[in-house]
Amino acid sequence: MIKYLVSVAFIGLIAMSSCKNMDEGENPNNQVFQDSIFNKYSNGGEIIVQLQYQTNLSTTFWNKEMFNANDEDRKTKAFEIAAMALRIYGKDNTLEKLKVIVTKDKQSPQKTVTINLDSLKKATKMN
Repeated sequence: MIKYLVSVAFIGLIAMSSCKNMDEGENPNNQVFQDSIFNKYSNGGEIIVQLQYQTNLSTTFWNKEMFNANDEDRKTKAFEIAAMALRIYGKDNTLEKLKVIVTKDKQSPQKTVTINLDSLKKATKMN
């Protein structure tokens, strides 16, 4: 359990250090988003959330079922995650893109779905 908590803390530090144009701890939504993905989608592996230039959000996590799913199902789950991100970061967020990167374990290749959040915001009338 301690090893797991140390791993989660280390990943959190990596995610925070990769945020460009943001002071450490400036955006608490990163942790909320990470926790939400862990609770709903993760199979217990690493989760990394990165926010770059306050416009490009990416998340990398382990989910064997999502990794093995067909492209359409993976895209549907990515849109669910995008909607979650928009709710968490609020209606006045500056997010433009979300990249959902999923892998089934540490050694697997990655599968990526990129979503234009501006289009999703307009579709959900968040602007």
